[in-house]
Amino acid sequence: MTSPTLTNPAPSTTESAAHFTGEFETAHIPGSYNVPLNLLGEHADEIRSHLDVPVVIICRSGNRAAQANRTLAGAGMSSTHILEGGLMGWDNGSRPLQRGEARWEIERQVRMVAELTGRD
Repeated sequence: MTSPTLTNPAPSTTESAAHFTGEFETAHIPGSYNVPLNLLGEHADEIRSHLDVPVVIICRSGNRAAQANRTLAGAGMSSTHILEGGLMGWDNGSRPLQRGEARWEIERQVRMVAELTGRD
């Protein structure tokens, strides 16, 4: 796996995480803020009005960060950046990471039960 990098890196940034709550509580970059993707759209204008520095968007793998980036761009934020490789790429043991109790998000719990019972 290659080291994660920022797309369009900026010198002074604020980190914003588009994690599910359980993922954020399990591990996140110190100083980051958790804004769940499902709430981002309704709060995008509010977020834009409070941030005057570039924002790095982070999720577990990078997929939700791209969705969050599109949502924020639609609200007029042009100084957003995505952490390539997501938190999984960041976590190589040498970068700061705040760890909490491991949790499974409810969506993953439902998928697990569905797989065990043979339902989709």
